[in-house]
Amino acid sequence: MTTVDEIAEVIRSEDPDLVLLQEVDRGARRTWYVDEHAELLNQLPQYKAEASTWCWHLPWLPFPLGLGEMLGRCEMHLAVLSKYALRDVRRVPLPAIKSDGVLGRFFNLRRAIQLITLPTSDGGPPVTVLHTHLSAFTSGDGTVEEQVQVVRELLASVGRRWLLAGDFNSLPPGVSAEGLTGQAAIEYPVLDVPTPILPLFEDAASAVPLHEMSDPATAHKWHTLKYYGKAEPVVTVDYCLHSPADWKVEHVRVPREYGWPSDHAPLVASLRVVQ
Repeated sequence: MTTVDEIAEVIRSEDPDLVLLQEVDRGARRTWYVDEHAELLNQLPQYKAEASTWCWHLPWLPFPLGLGEMLGRCEMHLAVLSKYALRDVRRVPLPAIKSDGVLGRFFNLRRAIQLITLPTSDGGPPVTVLHTHLSAFTSGDGTVEEQVQVVRELLASVGRRWLLAGDFNSLPPGVSAEGLTGQAAIEYPVLDVPTPILPLFEDAASAVPLHEMSDPATAHKWHTLKYYGKAEPVVTVDYCLHSPADWKVEHVRVPREYGWPSDHAPLVASLRVVQ
């Protein structure tokens, strides 16, 4: 069974109305030129509406130099699959990594927000979904803070009924990187405390209770990032946030029962609009 087959099987089992996926390759050399977005749609015909938004678009990446076969063509997207109509999808670029040099900026990912509008049938305002994947490996250079500011400005402009979800590449508020080991210690150094995404939790409510993500006794339930060689996820970096007064969270979980092929566990949330 391929990676795409396994992901399709999990989506089929959970049967969500809206699916948000990061790092979906569409014809990239590293995934044998498979269009993963198109393949998922082929296997999941219940999703009548879809869109993908690029965040890495290079005809050739000459890396790693001298260390083996180069990555070649890079074509990585944010993807949305929806059972309901999408009225509008727009790409909003995010600031590049500040500490990158000229070549780094040219070849590195171009992070973005996939801004999605879904019409509603209750006579109320539409639902706006902000789907994103913030930068990693910034060494605390202020990049993520600038990206968060772009997100906040968008949240202030979209009106009521919004959702914000994706991979934020940052620890939850109140969680220290102290004591992390291996790859986690490299990616999330202690200098990242307080977390750069703290302002988002001041603007929004979290589908996962913040006190559970920050309490050592319950935090493990919400860990989503699993490093190579690890049996279980070790930190939380994936979130679903929402406008505070407009949604009721009916249930939320990070499933562990699947043979999930990604290094991130899925976050599954059910929310209902408050009338």
